[in-house]
Amino acid sequence: MAGSSGIVLFCLAVMYWFDIAVSENPGFQTRITAAGLNYANQEAIVQLSKSVRGQKINIPPGKSGSVSYSITDAEITKFVPPSSSSLKPIAGSGLKWSASNIDLAMSGHFKYTFKKVIKISDHGSFDISVSGVSFSVQADFGMDTTGRPSIRAGPCTSDIGGVSIKFHGRWAWAYNAFRGQLAKKIKSLLKDKMCDLISRSLNTDAEKSLSSLKITMGIGKMLELSYKLTGPPKFTSDYMETYHKGEIDWKSAPSPPPFQAPTLPQWNDTSRMMYLWVSDFMINSLFYQAQQHNLLSYNLTAQDLPKSTRGVLNTTCTSSLCIGNFIPPLQQKYPNCQIELRMKSTKMPLISVVNGSIETKMAGLIALYVRPVKTSSTLYFKPRRTENELGSRLESNTRTSADYVLTMDANMTLTGQISVVEQVMHYKVTNMTITVSLRNSTIPNITEKALNFLIKYAVEKFIQPSIDDLGKKGILLPLGKVSLKNAKLVLLKDAFIIATDLVYHPDNEY
Repeated sequence: MAGSSGIVLFCLAVMYWFDIAVSENPGFQTRITAAGLNYANQEAIVQLSKSVRGQKINIPPGKSGSVSYSITDAEITKFVPPSSSSLKPIAGSGLKWSASNIDLAMSGHFKYTFKKVIKISDHGSFDISVSGVSFSVQADFGMDTTGRPSIRAGPCTSDIGGVSIKFHGRWAWAYNAFRGQLAKKIKSLLKDKMCDLISRSLNTDAEKSLSSLKITMGIGKMLELSYKLTGPPKFTSDYMETYHKGEIDWKSAPSPPPFQAPTLPQWNDTSRMMYLWVSDFMINSLFYQAQQHNLLSYNLTAQDLPKSTRGVLNTTCTSSLCIGNFIPPLQQKYPNCQIELRMKSTKMPLISVVNGSIETKMAGLIALYVRPVKTSSTLYFKPRRTENELGSRLESNTRTSADYVLTMDANMTLTGQISVVEQVMHYKVTNMTITVSLRNSTIPNITEKALNFLIKYAVEKFIQPSIDDLGKKGILLPLGKVSLKNAKLVLLKDAFIIATDLVYHPDNEY
């Protein structure tokens, strides 16, 4: 049956767009509760009703004794959904799907040939009504060698309340005289075949679909998130859970981080349809790869600032708010220039949940360079170039006329709150502090107080607003045909949990 595989795939689509015996701690996990499974059951019945009506039934020609027959153009013309149905987890095993009182009707054409002493043949059409159909089937889940879920059909029972048949054609009056006996025969055949059809749908169609599920997702052009299973799904009487690797790696040359995911915190609430645990490990694995491949660097120039505030980076000042006023030796040695800040992380940032907020700690180097600017009364000023301790590592771009001034050690702590609205995760900075100390300078008599003032200004006017702008746009969660409803975010030790209800959109594309 198409519905049996469809309901399974709906549940797994929910889980994937996000052991207890697992081989490693998961980076994230999902829980679908009884409420979520009940919703999945309702949606599966709706989709089954839509897909069954008008479906063509391929019935191979056959032979019974001296009678050869064929049935063509068989089509389901009516489908009445079950009056009751349920999808329940079975502790330690899988899911059990039950439905009762399904009615359906089918029509088609027949042709037969009776050949013994004489040859008799005829053809016509028929209508069949089947009522009181019920079934109960168990689907058992595991994990294959690629980290994808596997499925196989478990115990199955089925029953059919009644079958009626009516023939149309030249000899229809004769066939209809025996339709009661034929209906009993068809009822027996359907009852015997029903579980075979359901089991084949699970073992073949559903298993084939699961074997092709995506278990990685690209992040930009260079990174990749692996969400393959770390162990088989777990089932209790109240919910089902899946456990995923949740590791971000370098796409072209995967190399796992030198740390493991911590044990995810326990959470007993089952009032929402789905719960998604996201470990610190997932974000920290991203930071590890970014650090290893020199992605955590940025050059801040006047062009990054609003036009009205670009003068703050000038060494020759036309207003009071100007770096030349805070660091007079800079103005004296490099007049008519603008400052560039070349920032680079020196060790992997670390994210953690602290006091109900997301905290990120970073350490790095900030190098100041000067670049001449052209004014109406001066030509380009080209100061003397000097060497510095950072060498070429901080000079990722061609120096052209930019010259090195000084280097600062910087330590930053960033705290913020995350929220989820529909399918988007947002971030808001609540506090951001950077402290700097002078490491090396080509200019004497520069105070750290002046440097910290400069960095504080950059944080308040540019860095923090830029992060908030990105956080306001948010990250679209890869949920495919599922969107979140009434989502609540809970921050716990080493992880955060998204508790949410779900809305299924069958017409969406992945």
